[in-house]
Amino acid sequence: MEPSLTLAPGSGSDGFGLLLTDLLEDGIVLEQNGKVVYINRCMEELFGCVSSRVTGTQYTDFIRTCITPRLDEGGKSVISLFSTHVRCTPGECVELRGTTPGGLPFWLEYSSRRIKQGCNGLYRLETYRKITRWKRAQERLSRSEEKYRLLFQQANDGILVFEIAPSMLPGRFLEVNDAACRRLGYTREELTALSPLDIVPPERVGTIGLLMKRLFIKGYMLFDMEHVARDGGRIPVEVSAHAIMMDGRKVVISISRDVSERRALEDLRRKASEQLEENILQFATLGDKVRNNLGVIMGIAGMLESEQGERIIDQVERIDQTIDQLDRGFLESDLVRQYLKKYHR
Repeated sequence: MEPSLTLAPGSGSDGFGLLLTDLLEDGIVLEQNGKVVYINRCMEELFGCVSSRVTGTQYTDFIRTCITPRLDEGGKSVISLFSTHVRCTPGECVELRGTTPGGLPFWLEYSSRRIKQGCNGLYRLETYRKITRWKRAQERLSRSEEKYRLLFQQANDGILVFEIAPSMLPGRFLEVNDAACRRLGYTREELTALSPLDIVPPERVGTIGLLMKRLFIKGYMLFDMEHVARDGGRIPVEVSAHAIMMDGRKVVISISRDVSERRALEDLRRKASEQLEENILQFATLGDKVRNNLGVIMGIAGMLESEQGERIIDQVERIDQTIDQLDRGFLESDLVRQYLKKYHR
């Protein structure tokens, strides 16, 4: 059974006033027996046609002269197909793009259905719904998503997104970026089949649940962790984790930075500091030993009571002065060592 349409009487072809349709922001065309019997004000604005001139004309001529000139090439072919022999089936919509007579671009959603109007028989109602604002919002969203994807994939840090189960244990990865794949040695498909529990050392698995609980209490955490690559190698990372709700789900965005070089430099600095401390202590001990030997030499030289003995004593005193200078250097070096140890661990 065809849906029926009751319209207010008034001016216009066949007594149709369609007063309410002129208030709509969507275009309306009513056609019967292959002829246009009504178009509303929105259709006039969109396509630059005049209701009084198109009413009573052949529907195909109306499409050819009024509609298709305002549509892009793809829209022209689509509207010709759906407005002649095939038409839209009920519930089917076709997107059209074009330009108004004033030069403004528009997007429309075209649909067509048959309706029954009392004893006047069957009509076809054509609707051109405006979707320009929606399409522009969709395009902005698409551009924003492209920027997000670009930033996501071009980041030097590994970015891993995963869901948290009610048990507070992490589920499989929802998203991973290229840096994470390269670092861990997996393809994207392989890595998204895993979870954080698969890339941490076995001895750290037990701490993951506790970390997740703390994370969702605080919302953000920064902690050190090791990731296990596909080849078994361990990579020290600094993890910046953010807990968010997404579509009613608990989700974690984990940004991991490879700190292998930093750890290597810290280890090198620690070893250098330890070596410096050892050298200073050895030097202090060596100075004491030299002084002991100089004391023996000076005692022997004093017993000689000769010019040679005096020369020996003079050289011993010079050596002792040199050791005093080295002692002062030792004290300064020790102060430097203590400073480095305190502020550059």
